[in-house]
This record gives sequence, structure tokens and C-alpha cells, in this order.
Amino acid sequence: MTLIVEDGTGLPNAESYETASGFRAYGLKVGLDLVAIDDDKKLEQALRRATIWLDGRYGARFLGCCTSSTQALQWPRAGVRYRQTVIGSHEIPDRLRAALCEAAWRELSSPGALSPDAPATKIKRDKVGDVETEFVRGAAGAHDEFPAIDLLLVGLITGGAAAYSGRAVRA
Repeated sequence: MTLIVEDGTGLPNAESYETASGFRAYGLKVGLDLVAIDDDKKLEQALRRATIWLDGRYGARFLGCCTSSTQALQWPRAGVRYRQTVIGSHEIPDRLRAALCEAAWRELSSPGALSPDAPATKIKRDKVGDVETEFVRGAAGAHDEFPAIDLLLVGLITGGAAAYSGRAVRA
């Protein structure tokens, strides 16, 4: 089955933001070893799974709004500026494609890595002097962290790359 790549027109059946050859080019540029994978179908499957994950994980945080109610994916979007420059409503940002390639690499290297059934690490506790902080992860809504992907999406999502939040409680 041929991968249907979003071309900026808001395709109703798009499955990815990047092609297998684009994924290979990105991998070559940043040192991901895709040479041993001679079957583009494996790359395309990883791109499909990574696109589903990327849109699901960040869709509500992407800036702007979808350009069409019938488009399959979260991009293209209207009303987005990156570094004081308007991203055209028919453009797919290179940073989004790079984030997708990073996600697809993780999915290709270990299928299911983006959406594990096991929760993230439960508790992290730090104590410095009289001050102690505790983070509980793995609770409802918790996600494994992918800082390389988060950082590539800075400027395209609300909240920047900060994936952690918490509250202070006086003892």
C-alpha cells in the first residue's frame, strides 16, 4: 500500500507528513542508521504509526487551526507564525517533518516505543536541605518523554518544550 503524504492541500486521506525518501535523507543528515533497511514498506509503516502518535500527542497543542474540516491530519494549519514569520496555510513546516522523522526512528527501532502499554516511571523524589520535591508519573494522562521531539516542535506548539508541570503544597 503506497504511503499517502500530505502535500499542503489538506488531503482527506493523508497518512504522513514525510516520504520514505525524505525520512532517509533526514536520517543521513543527522546520523540515523537507515542504510540497512532496504525495504521502504518498513519505513512507511513507521511513518504511519509515528504520524498517528504525533498528531494524537501534540494535536491539541499545535498553534493555529486546521485549514479544512475534511483534512486527515493536523497540518496544514492557518494562523501559525514561527520566528515572526507566517507559515503559509499550505505549508508543512520542516521542523514538523523532522519531529516526525525522530518519532518514526524510535518506532522503527522498537515498534510500539511511542505508545508503550507500561506507564512511565512512577515516582521521582529530590531533596535538597529542607526542601523536598516529589513527582508522580504514570498516573492518568502521564506520557513517556521525548525531549528531542518536543524541542523540534518548539514554536509550533503551545507551552514550548516544557512537558512537566506540578504544584507546590505547603506541609
